[in-house]
Amino acid sequence: MSWNTEPKWYGSPEEVLSFGSECVNSSQWGGRIPWILVQANVSLATCLDEAARKGYWREPEVWTDLEALGKRSKYFSNAAVTERKRYAWCAYQCEQWADFVKQVNLMNRVDYDYFGGKEKFEAMLRRAKEHAGEPKR
Repeated sequence: MSWNTEPKWYGSPEEVLSFGSECVNSSQWGGRIPWILVQANVSLATCLDEAARKGYWREPEVWTDLEALGKRSKYFSNAAVTERKRYAWCAYQCEQWADFVKQVNLMNRVDYDYFGGKEKFEAMLRRAKEHAGEPKR
């Protein structure tokens, strides 16, 4: 990521997100470059206090930006475990329950530590399934 666009280095949230969006929308890049948009959002949210962080993820434009990446299935076909779990985590934070469940179902294995442990992950999955209207198993 272009760290110099971050607010802590005299950049702005708009610059960070603009750079991330360019990475998704550019046809010149491949590999993990488009995933910079996810890291940009995580980085911006991390700079906020807990209450503001929850509000950040619930802003409709945050998911709209991330969904642009999700709609480009070519980025998911060979997505490394790191990118898919990060995208799933963002979907959960944005309360995009069906997208979270979808990404979890596509994971070869779940990195429980990333989600705060197996117990916390299972609670997240139950909550997402309830909100997405999926039956409990």
